[in-house]
Amino acid sequence: MTIHPNLVAPRTSDGFRKTGIDVIGNVPWGTHICQFYQTRNDLLDVLTPYFKAGLENNEFCMWVTSPPLGVEQAKRSLRRVVCDLDDRIKKGQIEILDHSQWYIKSGKFESDKVLASWVEKENLAVDRGFDGIRLTGNNGWLEETEWGKFVEYEAAINNVIGKYRMLAICSYSLKKCGASELIDVVNNHQFALIRRRGEWMTIENSERRRMGERLEELACDLGERAKELSCMHGIEDLIQTPEISLEEIFQGAVDLIPSAWQYSEITSAQLTLNGQTFATPSFRETPWCQSGRVIVQGDPIGTLEVSYGEERPIAAEGPFLREERNLLNDVCERLGRLIEYRQVEVKLQEKELFNFALFQLNPLPSVVTDTEGRVVKSNLAKKYLSDRMPDIGDLMYVDYAAKHEIDMRAQLMECINFQITKEFPEQKYGNKFLSITMYPVPHGAVIMSKDITNQKQLDMATRRRLEVETTIARISSRFAGFSNVDEAITASLEDLGKLSKVNRACLFLLREDGTTMDNTHEWCAEGLPPMRESFRGIPCELFSWWMRQLRDGQAIHIEDVSKMPDEAKIEKQVLESQHIGSLLALPLNVGAELAGFVGVVNDSVNRASNENDLVIVRVCSDVIGNALERRELDKRIEIVIKASFEAQETERERICLEVHDGVTQTMTSVFQYLQSMESFMPEGSQARPLLHRTTALAKQAIQESRNIVNNTLQPMLLKDLGLMATLQEEIRQLERDNKWKVTLEAKTTTLPANIETGLYWIIHEAINNARKHSNSNRLLISITSTTSGVEAVIRDWGIGFDHTSDIYRKRGTGIFSMCKRAEFLRGTCSIQSQPGNGTTIHIILPLSGNTIRSNHG
Repeated sequence: MTIHPNLVAPRTSDGFRKTGIDVIGNVPWGTHICQFYQTRNDLLDVLTPYFKAGLENNEFCMWVTSPPLGVEQAKRSLRRVVCDLDDRIKKGQIEILDHSQWYIKSGKFESDKVLASWVEKENLAVDRGFDGIRLTGNNGWLEETEWGKFVEYEAAINNVIGKYRMLAICSYSLKKCGASELIDVVNNHQFALIRRRGEWMTIENSERRRMGERLEELACDLGERAKELSCMHGIEDLIQTPEISLEEIFQGAVDLIPSAWQYSEITSAQLTLNGQTFATPSFRETPWCQSGRVIVQGDPIGTLEVSYGEERPIAAEGPFLREERNLLNDVCERLGRLIEYRQVEVKLQEKELFNFALFQLNPLPSVVTDTEGRVVKSNLAKKYLSDRMPDIGDLMYVDYAAKHEIDMRAQLMECINFQITKEFPEQKYGNKFLSITMYPVPHGAVIMSKDITNQKQLDMATRRRLEVETTIARISSRFAGFSNVDEAITASLEDLGKLSKVNRACLFLLREDGTTMDNTHEWCAEGLPPMRESFRGIPCELFSWWMRQLRDGQAIHIEDVSKMPDEAKIEKQVLESQHIGSLLALPLNVGAELAGFVGVVNDSVNRASNENDLVIVRVCSDVIGNALERRELDKRIEIVIKASFEAQETERERICLEVHDGVTQTMTSVFQYLQSMESFMPEGSQARPLLHRTTALAKQAIQESRNIVNNTLQPMLLKDLGLMATLQEEIRQLERDNKWKVTLEAKTTTLPANIETGLYWIIHEAINNARKHSNSNRLLISITSTTSGVEAVIRDWGIGFDHTSDIYRKRGTGIFSMCKRAEFLRGTCSIQSQPGNGTTIHIILPLSGNTIRSNHG
């Protein structure tokens, strides 16, 4: 045997390696093991943990397979214990090959090249950073004519492997090994693995060398063991044969037994089970007999007897070997387990029949598929409820039920391959909705489906009703505050348009003369241009059909503008010119009179209207109509109140003049006359004190009439000198009479007369409120005016109050007066106050539209 000359120098072993095989444990590099097997499971039982240990210990692994074990079966077994096997294969840590890819690549077995390839693999593995190489090969492919070459090859491996970082297991089928072959194999390996009574045992080469004289005896023993194993293997083959009866298995097992005993030519056997007897033709009871019991679920149900027809030398049990007793017990145990299995199989078949009945009677339409997703069977519910039954063999979601919106085929294969349940509570299927569940089962999947179209439609109707109710509530509440009717109308049209899923929503109002109408408010879907300017000043007489419908209180619903009646010819032309395909409009009334209409339009032909569309458009129309009616009423009320304020101011001014020029002047004259009379009255006169008292009363009356003019009616200073002079005088009196500290900050320009008057009375009322209720003696008044408006702030540092409470409402007359005055001047008056933090009144009045007074600076 020669080695390639260009290979790297051999390396000696260092340390021990874990084999993963419990009966062997740890071994040094260079260990050469053989394994005798009978079944595929024997191979997997040893090689799977062997390679798992190698992968975990940074070794390069090569598994060369041969029947009865293939590449995919080896991968599947190893994948169960090595979760990242595929990654390790990709990274090149392990190769799993068929024997044709390694031993006979050239078409024939060339031992020199195979051995050189092993050494080359070891060198490459170490260069790549692996600790060494772990390998296995199976001689199942080997022809009988090649046996001699293979023995030489194994001997060469045994001589070379100790010089490299290698571990090797060579697997041999017991069926192909006679006694001489067994000796060859054991000779060329350091360990021999063989299975006895379900347990692996080892035969060490070192022991065999020390006992050379017993080699033939050992080979003979191995031959006997091979006969025993062949018997058990033959019985196992009978058990695994499809559609064979128990009786045939029992008789076959009895026929196999004599060949496994030491003196097979005089051996016979008999099996007795529950009164039935199975025996070899030559069976008879003799003194040289051994027996075992067949036990099922703990109870003996029969006996297996083996007898010799002639006397033989005494061994462990009469003439029988200890191994023959073990084999007899093994056969009894295997037959007992077979009977137990068949009993369980019958129960499983009964259970399968029961499960099949449950499947057929399941009220949900169900289909069973194989691992490829092909239909195996369908139940009765599927047959009676489905539009079309799948044919047996149809690929689910390819040949059958392929209308789903998602790739259900991929979902089904994921369910089968990964053994996970897949649920689709609302899956669209054509014009239906289905609830589908896929359950993984052995060898396929069960697919159950339920038609939930009606339930889905009911849910959609419920959600739609809730959306309608929510939108109606939002539209209604939007107008409750009544802050800006135009903004509220536009926002409501947006709600209406989005809920109805239309392109546009609009409001048309008649002008005061009732002969023309305008598109006053409009909402457009995103991306659409507005049309409001195209519908201004439209003569009502041109749309006689349209207006007649509205005045009769009827809804105008046009699903297809192109199909409008002949009497609506003009309306049709106008709508088509604006590319309107369909619409719904309802009349809008203010009071009892038609004031316009609310409409929703689509650029395309619309679906038929439903009750929700009519309800929401009608509610929107009614709410907007009521809001417009309230706005008109409020305008009238405002005019009346404004006129009242103006009349009050005029009356105040008139009374003020009369009091000032009449009463006050008269009282002044009386006071002067009384003073003159008092000067002429002689001292000591009894009438003098009375005259003095009368003079004082006259003086007091003059002062009170002046106070009435200045504080209650309208201060003369306001008319003569303006706002600032009047406030300064009032502040001087407040500081003098009430000991207050008042700060007046003013940056003002000339203001309109009505603005000065209104602002004076608001500030005057604020001062009175602070004086009466704040429990403070400190006040700030700030006034700032520009060309666009005037702003005033009045602040005290008193006890404050909660302006949302009853106290606020009890004080409401003065505060209401301040707010109303600001409102009628198109301004605002806001109040901020909290208990313990004082009160701030903020006034903003615009100047636009007022006449500037110029009689004072």
